[in-house]
Amino acid sequence: MKNRARIALWIVAALAVVFVGVVLTTLMAQDIAPLTADTIRKKVDEINQAAAVTVPEEFESGKLCRDHMDLCKSVDADRPLSEKESSDYRITFQEVICLKQPTLRRFDRNLTVLSNVDMSRPNNVGGLGIAGSHDHHDESMRSNLRDIEGEISTVKDHSRSVYSRVKAAVFVYKDLSDVLTHLATIPHTKSTAYEPPSKNDLGDYQRAGEAMLIDFKAAQFAPINGPEYWAALSRGLDKFDLPALSVQQAVNDNLSPLERRLTGRWGSVQSLGPWLTNGSKPRRYRPMLAKSEHR
Repeated sequence: MKNRARIALWIVAALAVVFVGVVLTTLMAQDIAPLTADTIRKKVDEINQAAAVTVPEEFESGKLCRDHMDLCKSVDADRPLSEKESSDYRITFQEVICLKQPTLRRFDRNLTVLSNVDMSRPNNVGGLGIAGSHDHHDESMRSNLRDIEGEISTVKDHSRSVYSRVKAAVFVYKDLSDVLTHLATIPHTKSTAYEPPSKNDLGDYQRAGEAMLIDFKAAQFAPINGPEYWAALSRGLDKFDLPALSVQQAVNDNLSPLERRLTGRWGSVQSLGPWLTNGSKPRRYRPMLAKSEHR
């Protein structure tokens, strides 16, 4: 028995050493050079596609496309939907997201479930309010943005420990991704029109988030893949690029090379980045920036 216990301990120790070795190798090998403005723009389009289309269409064994195969094909092919088709797609999309709430909550601590919201206000599918208990993406995004304000403050506070600042930097990249995934979902869900937040004392990132939200909510009330939808969506995605660049600059300007190595960059494994885009090719890539806009 003692020999077996000793062997088991050796196996555990060996596995621990291998695990630490893999982690250190990953950290040392990963590219931490700042992402260019064009790379961020491309990445934003890909995450938007994954959160808005690719991943939800796979939820619950493809329930959305089983129920609405023709609509899914049209959405995927960037063909405009009618108002009725858009409503049908959004209603089922909302049902699928609701069924997946327990899983989604594990990966986003800011996911905010509200019940029977705005039941006296018109929604975007020809009815009133948001009946039932659903992730209210507007409020979930606002929760992520509140955290970003605090995390950036910690990153910039050089009196804090290395652990605190690296942890804040990892989470600020994770929250940045979560803001985008919530925004991306908005145009395909059932909801009521934009309402400003109840508090006015917003930080810079929160104000930027409200400007994005207005555009994504405009897309939410337009037929999917139609001209109004794409115009609003493109405005919102353009506005997201700037805070993404700002977060990256704040992290890079305030962390040492070792701290940056421990943090990674936006999209690194530390902040669950590799699982976000899911190999998604956007229905549309926005045009790359002119040289003058890279400054």
